[in-house]
Amino acid sequence: MKMPRLNRIVIAILGSYWLLSSTLLEANEIWETYKTHFIQEDGRVVDRMNGNITHSEGVGYALFFSVAFNDKVTFDKIYGWMHNNLKLNNHGLYGWKWGQKGDEWRMLDSNNATDGDLWIAYALLKAAVCFQKPMYAKEALVLLENVRHSTWITVNDRIYLLPAAEGFAKSDGWKINLSYYPLFMFEAFAKVEPEKGWDKLLKDGVKTLEITRYTPFYLHPDWIMLHNDGKMSIESDGGKFGYEAIRIPLFLLGNRSSTLKNLTDSMLERYRQLARCVNEKEGGVASANLQEESISFKDPSPTFKVVFGLLNNKTPDKIFKEICNEKMDYYAFSLLLFGTVFTLSND
Repeated sequence: MKMPRLNRIVIAILGSYWLLSSTLLEANEIWETYKTHFIQEDGRVVDRMNGNITHSEGVGYALFFSVAFNDKVTFDKIYGWMHNNLKLNNHGLYGWKWGQKGDEWRMLDSNNATDGDLWIAYALLKAAVCFQKPMYAKEALVLLENVRHSTWITVNDRIYLLPAAEGFAKSDGWKINLSYYPLFMFEAFAKVEPEKGWDKLLKDGVKTLEITRYTPFYLHPDWIMLHNDGKMSIESDGGKFGYEAIRIPLFLLGNRSSTLKNLTDSMLERYRQLARCVNEKEGGVASANLQEESISFKDPSPTFKVVFGLLNNKTPDKIFKEICNEKMDYYAFSLLLFGTVFTLSND
């Protein structure tokens, strides 16, 4: 790989985004707990509340965390397991689901999950610099090319990101998951790959997030329907601000550059307003039905406690103490680690 390309990667990945440079006790304790419960010795990342499967999302998350914590040993294990087990499909993207069928452990679904591919590529770009292995960057750029080719669609001159290469095109449009829109990542890709369209996806993504907020609290639904005429609506079976959409305010917290903050702070402030209301309730948000415009504050899950705690400026170590006994909840601990990296790392 030519040095100018690697220089762009250095600027994009280390110049703007996270690397935990200090050995903060609370951050390391969360990471060590995560590794103990959800990363096997062979490098497999296990979702213990979802049939002990491994999915490409989890692999991408764990690779990213490994780089953020400068944990090359764990990165190498996950990377090795991924290449030995999580196979690329005919689109050149990672099959999203690996697990047990009968007596055999293998790929269960070779269709990709676009967020998994994006997180894997992003982590590889960071690792290329942090661990001084340019081959990771080359691998990431191939993966990003395949993402562009297989999961981008253009409707009325606006680019949208499909959740997978297959299965989300309907007769009247496309099903879209807005939690697959980590804007800071698109910004970094645009710096690494100028003139490849990531800057337009970033701008179009901000617009899409702006116009898909519902109820007086301006919440995003788990799924939206992008119709053939370019109009969007709440997807009929995805009308909750729930398990999927909870990642949207978390990833808004990750928008560190001044440009992105200016573009998205109003969305984040709406979520903070709800978080302040939650703070006055006993418990927290448990669910929000956007079609009925109703919010339940009864029995919130650890996942919701994590994100709303972060929105209320609780420290990660305090949230960790509140959920540390949830040793099966891969998702809650993953989101807490994102919050840890976003809040405790240096620019």
